[in-house]
Amino acid sequence: MAARRLTYRIDSAARFMLWAVALFALAAVAVHALRDEYAWSTAPLSFYLSGAYGPLLQAAYLGLAFAVAMLGVAMRDHVLCTRDEGFCTVLGWPQRFALISVPMLCTVGGLSLILTAMYPGGTPLMQVPADEHLLHKLAAMTSFLSLGVVMPVQGWLWWGCRQRGGFARWALPLGVLCVVGFLSLVLWRDAPRGALQKTVIALYLLWLASAALWMRRSPART
Repeated sequence: MAARRLTYRIDSAARFMLWAVALFALAAVAVHALRDEYAWSTAPLSFYLSGAYGPLLQAAYLGLAFAVAMLGVAMRDHVLCTRDEGFCTVLGWPQRFALISVPMLCTVGGLSLILTAMYPGGTPLMQVPADEHLLHKLAAMTSFLSLGVVMPVQGWLWWGCRQRGGFARWALPLGVLCVVGFLSLVLWRDAPRGALQKTVIALYLLWLASAALWMRRSPART
């Protein structure tokens, strides 16, 4: 009975993440289509958090934030439930430390997404107090950083299960690609800001959705 409840909890978190990613993507596309005052290649997504239809995107951010926090716990449980299957290696202290870190970092990432949405920051059409703009920038950077660490770390934890196929083989390489995208966002200052940021966000969403889908197709066994 306990094993069944655990499997149900993992599956529920994965389903919630799939819905959250889909709704976030739809909201982002919708606000771009409904508002033409910004050029998509130069305006970051945060510009659309304020003004017309901003609450729609804010709601999508909040849904994604809760889904990220839930998925962090589910990914930890998934690894713990599969470690004795023969596919997965025995967990040493580095893996145990990673298992503790993943849900903590996902929680930090989720809280940062909430702050990012609730304090949109300044735009060319709307000025905000300097402290609110700083809070938005720090929160957005923290969410990128936290989840950027989670993805390769969780991919490394799943690497021992790669014989099961599916996303276990691609979680680590795609996670590393997400880190490269985040670093390019920080270091490549001359890049078209909007296009680069949206590309990195798309990579993050792809990783999260792929992880959730694989966890549903490859359920933990206890």
